[in-house]
Amino acid sequence: MQKTFYILLLLCWLVACSNAAPTATIEPTNVPSTTAPTDVPTPEPTETPVPTDTPTPTNTPLPTDTPTPTFTPTPTEIPLSETDVATFEYALVGDAVYPEGVAFDRPTNSFFVSSTTDGTLFRASLSDPEATIFSEAGADGRSVAIGLAVDSTNRRLWVAGGASQLIFVYDTDSGELIKRYDLPSAENSFINDVAVDSIGNAYFTDSGVSRLFKISGSSSGVGESAEMILDPAEAGVPYDAAFNLNGLAVTPDNQQIILAHSSQPKLFLFTINVGTVVEIDLDEGVGGDGIWLENGLLYTVYNGGVTIVEMSSDYTSGEIVQQFTDPSFKSPTTLAKVGNRLLVVNAQFGARAGGNPSLPFTVSSVFIPRQ
Repeated sequence: MQKTFYILLLLCWLVACSNAAPTATIEPTNVPSTTAPTDVPTPEPTETPVPTDTPTPTNTPLPTDTPTPTFTPTPTEIPLSETDVATFEYALVGDAVYPEGVAFDRPTNSFFVSSTTDGTLFRASLSDPEATIFSEAGADGRSVAIGLAVDSTNRRLWVAGGASQLIFVYDTDSGELIKRYDLPSAENSFINDVAVDSIGNAYFTDSGVSRLFKISGSSSGVGESAEMILDPAEAGVPYDAAFNLNGLAVTPDNQQIILAHSSQPKLFLFTINVGTVVEIDLDEGVGGDGIWLENGLLYTVYNGGVTIVEMSSDYTSGEIVQQFTDPSFKSPTTLAKVGNRLLVVNAQFGARAGGNPSLPFTVSSVFIPRQ
């Protein structure tokens, strides 16, 4: 009886378990679902703007081992104190150069020098202490070379041929001969110096015979022949057995030419289109060999040094404002102005007879002393 009771109790418990409800899953009410609703669009991310005052770095910074470029000044750009008169000398290779003419070529910062002995033409850079040969001795029948002038605009080098009575014009860049001129023969003729105007016309003095020549020039070319435009003696310029008219310079308006006399302390003014010559009124006598006109100042090689003449606005008068020399000068002949310096040719003509020049032959670059 007791056994039967326990069996019935077990059966009742099993039936109760099978009819019980399933266990529920409890969701926490304060934790939102991680699944976004399908009907709400997801916002696009926004970019954080770059502050306008913050520079964007470059991608190619300069290497730290690259040195900063430095500028090496040419002799014309070296600053000098008030008492410092620095001198540079450019060497010309050769034992018997006896140079005479000099001409500066501004676009290339170089200059040309002539040899009276054999006609060699030298070229030197302002930054190189030694000149090189631009045209060999004897080239194109050029046995002697005296005065030089550069037409920088039209890239021409004009060469006066002295007693050979020849004139040459070369391309300054290629060195090629453009033309050679044979002047009418004249006893004692000496084609000495040359100057060019801003158009390209070239003018030549004959120091031995009373003649002044012009060869037309422009951007389109050079003239076919030389034209005698003045007989200085007929115009009242002293001419004798000595050297006469020598250095010359064209005024900025291309209308007049200043002429220096070698054997007399005089300057003359020639008006080209009119054909008249007048003596320039000077406070002191001055003549010279090579001359240079710039900003109303006339620089002339005279009595072994340099004389500077302040010209009147019409060039009919002048006043000497400075005279100087330099220990490097050795019988100087011609000059060219480069910035605040002068290139002065040391010809040493006095040493030619004895054959004992001081070598090497040189061109001095001297600072123009402050007045």
